[in-house]
Amino acid sequence: MNQSQKSTNDKVSIDDGYLRFYFLHPSNQIDCLKEIAQQAWEVASTLEEFDTDYIHDWIEICSGKDSTNPADIIDDKSIVYSEVETHISEEVGGFNNGNHNFLEEFYQLKEIIIKLIEDSSVLNNVVQVISIFEMLLEKLNDTFDEFAAKLCYSWYAGHLEELEHDHGKQAIKYFKKHDELTIEDYEFAFGYITDFMRYVNERKFSFRLEELASRLNVFCKMKTVDSEKEEPKIRTDDQRPVALIQFMQKHCEKQKIQLLRYRRKSLNDANIRKCITLPEPIRIWKTGQAKYYKAIDLKEKWPSYCEILPNLPPLKQS
Repeated sequence: MNQSQKSTNDKVSIDDGYLRFYFLHPSNQIDCLKEIAQQAWEVASTLEEFDTDYIHDWIEICSGKDSTNPADIIDDKSIVYSEVETHISEEVGGFNNGNHNFLEEFYQLKEIIIKLIEDSSVLNNVVQVISIFEMLLEKLNDTFDEFAAKLCYSWYAGHLEELEHDHGKQAIKYFKKHDELTIEDYEFAFGYITDFMRYVNERKFSFRLEELASRLNVFCKMKTVDSEKEEPKIRTDDQRPVALIQFMQKHCEKQKIQLLRYRRKSLNDANIRKCITLPEPIRIWKTGQAKYYKAIDLKEKWPSYCEILPNLPPLKQS
């Protein structure tokens, strides 16, 4: 099922938690540009996770190949693939939903934002950021359509009325005929995700967004007067929403992305076992979406997490 469509269908329950989150004070160009630059950086950071080994890495993680305990190793592909599919839905689907909501808020405020931007070259940078978001979402929506179809609409199990509403009566017949997933179904579906990762990397979206974010940030620094620098910020960078991998990438000592995926799984598993307690997510959350936290909350608890999970990357020294 198309994750962006789900977000639209659940507009009242989900979007209200996002809207007016990104642009808290759309009354001056500096605040607006900083929000757009920050979102560009966060998307670029997430895209760095989406390499062509993404599926392979998750298969390795979910099969327990990194464990020193032989009992943790899972050889049954159907079990492993089902777990991989769950992670794809949460990570890539959550990425899709977050950007959908950012764009929705941007377009609701577009007239205000455009009027605030005085420099035509800066406006062009903003347009480039938004256009990259649009291309990503269009491609990702198509990818999820193919992904869900190949998994025989398994996401609709127990929700046939929703299936019929979204895809028609023929879809129900297909669902009932193909409700048992095969290894081949999973592998074909994973192929669509790998194709999306390849699309992202070939177009160097991460590099382009980082460059555009830097330009916007430089412009903001040049326009910020000394008195503005001294004013307390209503929302600091530490208060922004951040997923676990984004937090480790930005606030911890550098590790390879594959290792960070292992670390995130260790954190979530330890939280489930109640060995640690992760902070409360700061956005409305439900299954199929990534969880976001305040960076400052994770920073406060991170040393205690490292005591329980010594392989976690330590915080950067300020």
